[in-house]
Amino acid sequence: MAGKLLEGRKTDDLWSAIPKSNSLRPAIWARAAELMLLFFCAKFGNRFLSQKLKNGLAWSFAYSIELFSPLWRRRIARLLELDLNAKRLSLFYFWLDERGLDFGNCLLARDDKYDPSRAVSVERGDVLVLAGVSWRHDIAVLEKTKALIGFRLVCLVYDLLPIDYPSFVSVRQRDQYQKFLCDLGRAADLIVTPNRATASRLDVFLSDKGIAPVAISPISISCASLAKNSREITERLRDFGLAEKKFMLCVSDLRERNHVLWLHALCAKLSRLRSDFPILAFAGHVVSTDMLGMLSDDPWWGKASIFIDSPLDAELSWLYEHAELCLQPLFEGGAGMALMEAAKYERHCIAANAPSLIEASGGQAQHLPRDEKLWMDAILRALDATGGADVAEKSRGSLPPSPDILAQIGALLDSHRGR
Repeated sequence: MAGKLLEGRKTDDLWSAIPKSNSLRPAIWARAAELMLLFFCAKFGNRFLSQKLKNGLAWSFAYSIELFSPLWRRRIARLLELDLNAKRLSLFYFWLDERGLDFGNCLLARDDKYDPSRAVSVERGDVLVLAGVSWRHDIAVLEKTKALIGFRLVCLVYDLLPIDYPSFVSVRQRDQYQKFLCDLGRAADLIVTPNRATASRLDVFLSDKGIAPVAISPISISCASLAKNSREITERLRDFGLAEKKFMLCVSDLRERNHVLWLHALCAKLSRLRSDFPILAFAGHVVSTDMLGMLSDDPWWGKASIFIDSPLDAELSWLYEHAELCLQPLFEGGAGMALMEAAKYERHCIAANAPSLIEASGGQAQHLPRDEKLWMDAILRALDATGGADVAEKSRGSLPPSPDILAQIGALLDSHRGR
């Protein structure tokens, strides 16, 4: 059945036929229902569809599910839990979560009715701050609402990785992100970034698109980093044996672009060279189950490296406090929160030399290009404490505390208004 319905029609065409409107007309519901029917046919019974077509169908289904109420999302979520393919489930939930749809928690939510008393109204003169908004958020509609009410709009843009490194995302996602940034450049009264590198890159991107934003300014987000917490070691960390042995720390999600496989392979080589080489503890979330599988298949996994999934704040605090060394190989850049936290805990850190990470570390990390020998030598020198006064000096002190993020935004808005 699914094969006949899909004959001669691409899944992209199915979704593009759905009107981009907030009004849920019957035609939209019918098309969404068709996508759901196709998805479940492909998932539970049809073996004649190619894997590529099934994947495309899954993404189209993910779009259409946004048209349904939370109650129906919960019901569909229960059906999806019947899927025993962990990789497909992980990708599906991650895709939705990245776009602001907390689909996984639908299973935990109650069937409470909407309570209007909990709604927050935005009035003239208010400032609406969007910290990490979904790429599919309709900024154009928000701009029209802003013109009617008279509030000011501020948005935090973390980076331009989907544009600068197109292999990280699909073509659809890259187009979404470009449109999102262009709409934001026209609508926002202020765009803030976590570093000067991102602010400069965003300004160039919008200029190339013929858009002159009102204001783009970097702010410090170090005040949002993990607070120092001297709690006792948790049972999980004790089970890993971290209380008895030395370890290094890399706070990073398991995903391809974070170079965790490269770092594990590097530390595995050093472990084979030195019997006393400390184990590397990765701490973060599993974004790519493929990456976890590749790591788990290595005979040196568990000997050279371990992974602590979704660490609690208390666990992260203990890890930072007791790590011999922190490593951060994000060669394409990022906000650099882990570097700020390492500095706060006075840990020496070896990190990639991306401009945003150099800025985030405040000069308290050792920054290197992607060169295996340079990294191996730097790690051994830091562990042996033979790197001289420069390594010891960089291990001391922490970044100065930054003002509250909202206070920084308020000061920038006042400054801009005074011009």
